[in-house]
Amino acid sequence: MNAFLGWDVSITDFFNTHACQGRALRAREISIVALCYIRSPCGPFTLGADLETHVEFRSDRFQPLEVEENFINPDLWGKRLADFLREGLARQGFETKEPIAEDWGWVVPVVNKPFRLWIGCGHYQEYEDGFLCFIEPHKPFVWRMFKRVDTRERIAALRQAMDRVLVEREGIRSKRWWTHEGFNKPSLDGQKHA
Repeated sequence: MNAFLGWDVSITDFFNTHACQGRALRAREISIVALCYIRSPCGPFTLGADLETHVEFRSDRFQPLEVEENFINPDLWGKRLADFLREGLARQGFETKEPIAEDWGWVVPVVNKPFRLWIGCGHYQEYEDGFLCFIEPHKPFVWRMFKRVDTRERIAALRQAMDRVLVEREGIRSKRWWTHEGFNKPSLDGQKHA
């Protein structure tokens, strides 16, 4: 379990969710669970179907740095991608802080007073040249100081800015946006929900 910014990665919840679907998990699904299955410390929640917060793409542009082997698990790198996003988001008007290494990839904190906002990114082991970025929170509302805060407008703006940054860079291909639920809960045939 990882407690960055009050969120945790719950492998047990992932296995329990998919075990009840009556199928065995493939190795590639297990390898990406820490990067993809995030839940709130307040418990499970439902995401609005229109809030796309996960983007996967392929590129040869973000090779691992030698020092990343000391920070994170093997085959889970993304410092070059985190720096690229940070620079690109600055051009789009988003202020970010220095990327933080996690055991599943990198976190790019986004300055945002109403609620904590960050982007997780790293190598996506589904493909040798695959990458995944996701926005947190990924739900339409969060609670802060006993007050419900609407996240949709800010998350939508960040998603648009990320999309522009990714489109600007040559060598990024096969880009696809997903909702949190569509990305994290593959159907019984192994395909993600659209």
